[in-house]
Amino acid sequence: MPDNIPFPQHELDTWYPKIFRMVTALTYGSGMDAEDITQDVFLKAWNKSDSYHSDSNLGTWLYAIARNTVMDAYRKRKVRSLLSLFKQRDDGETIEPADPDAGRANDNHELREVLRRTISKLDEPYRSILILREVEDLSYAEIADITGTPEGTLKSRLFHAKRLLREQLTQLGITP
Repeated sequence: MPDNIPFPQHELDTWYPKIFRMVTALTYGSGMDAEDITQDVFLKAWNKSDSYHSDSNLGTWLYAIARNTVMDAYRKRKVRSLLSLFKQRDDGETIEPADPDAGRANDNHELREVLRRTISKLDEPYRSILILREVEDLSYAEIADITGTPEGTLKSRLFHAKRLLREQLTQLGITP
């Protein structure tokens, strides 16, 4: 690693699993490759390392890059989807989610899968706030740094995200 990179390699190694977990949660059920997107996140971090300030929190900086990279992937996918309406693809490529019903080991696994599917259906920004706060256990201040959204707005969005999640789970016959 060049000397001009403001963070050591071991820091990136520490953050990789956390960023991968977040990307996986944000892309669950979309058919997008979380591993590829996570690689893109760290490539962007490398390329934008001059914008990182060593007095800032490396984690919030990486989470922000990760969230933006996932949102970019969703936007690109929407554009491709719209364009496919006008031109039929002849390469046979499809973006299908993996079968979430295959290979369930137990009821906890099944409930976890239902929860993941339900969260994946939440619109942005509800999906992100739910994952960043409840799954990644980030503070509102950290999430505000990542998203550029005021903490009060984040609290409101989390409240609505939990309400939407509860409603959807109740419709599926699951009492949250």
